[in-house]
Amino acid sequence: MKNLFKRLSASGCSWKRCWLERQGKNVEQPVESERKDNNVAEHAQPSTEGFVVEACFLRELLAVLTTDANEQMRFLTGPKVEQVRVVCRWAQPSALEKQSPVFVRASAQSVAAALIPIIEQGAELHIIAHSHPGSGPGGTNPSSTDIECLGELQKAGSRAIGCIFSRDGWVRFFTVSTKFSVQVLGTGTAKLTPCIFYVGYLDNY
Repeated sequence: MKNLFKRLSASGCSWKRCWLERQGKNVEQPVESERKDNNVAEHAQPSTEGFVVEACFLRELLAVLTTDANEQMRFLTGPKVEQVRVVCRWAQPSALEKQSPVFVRASAQSVAAALIPIIEQGAELHIIAHSHPGSGPGGTNPSSTDIECLGELQKAGSRAIGCIFSRDGWVRFFTVSTKFSVQVLGTGTAKLTPCIFYVGYLDNY
């Protein structure tokens, strides 16, 4: 177990202070009216780090993350072929200590327990996905908590990025320091920017 935690840390997944619990501190995400379009690098950038995901997978993920009014989160992984990360599955959900429509919290231990099988299988964490209570592209703006947690993860060496789903089918991929590009393959999507897509039902677009 000790070696697994070392490998987890070496992969940039040091969860001692990451993802909404920092040494027992309760960190709550602000309500939608308080979310700001922070100066985060949300636009895809030329890079050797590419993410590929199917639209049908994103729709399945949207359904999982919006099952009720509370925020939900999943850790996404899949094969890595050279510098291309294929996002096609999520880890076993972490046990959440507390959640509401405007925040979600999981302990460092439960997050590590969810990620250890990924490391054991020789895979990596690709994306941290979660939902927001808002709608439209603006509902996917990362909060200051989102940026801080992802920034700490990337600073530790992870190449993972974040993505946020709105209730009505919009998804935004974002980063703090890691350069990336993303491709959404398949039909039934609309591309607003290189990093913002509509993946809900086009009849509602």
